[in-house]
Amino acid sequence: MILNFLKKHAFLKITLLTTIFSSIILGTYLYGVFTKIENNSMTNIKKHNELQYNIIEKNLLNTKKDILYIASVYKYFMDNQKYDYNEKIEFITQDIKRMAQSRKVYSQIRYIDTQGQEKIRIDYKKQKAIVIDKEHLQNKSNRYYIKESQSLKDKEIYLSKFDLNIENGQIEVPYNPTLRLITP
Repeated sequence: MILNFLKKHAFLKITLLTTIFSSIILGTYLYGVFTKIENNSMTNIKKHNELQYNIIEKNLLNTKKDILYIASVYKYFMDNQKYDYNEKIEFITQDIKRMAQSRKVYSQIRYIDTQGQEKIRIDYKKQKAIVIDKEHLQNKSNRYYIKESQSLKDKEIYLSKFDLNIENGQIEVPYNPTLRLITP
């Protein structure tokens, strides 16, 4: 009976020590596995973010080139004395429309005068660049990006914060997250 009791306790002691030792080894192993998974995930997230940053940076660089091109086209036609004002606006409009159609990335391209009134607007919707009629052009003078861009010098570019596009005083639905670039 005493021998039996010692055998039971010895078995319990060995089982308990084996369980504790196995748990420590398994816990250490799992900690290493989870740490490796976490590190790999963080590395993948960083790579993904760097790739997205590079794509955004490249797109912004192209957009800056496009807006400076549009400004130069505007200046060229406005300085040209061969055409009247309406002809100049039509030439500029058609050039911007061709750019919007070929680029396929701008939801809107606008020419806004110094008082904040749209003079030209090209919308790109459903794979088509559309010239907006004069009666639908809007005054944007109360918008923050117009006010903040008023002090820009030639070839300077204002980049707005990300926000939602507003048309006729209402947030556009479906939502259209928008960045605006403005140059004189």
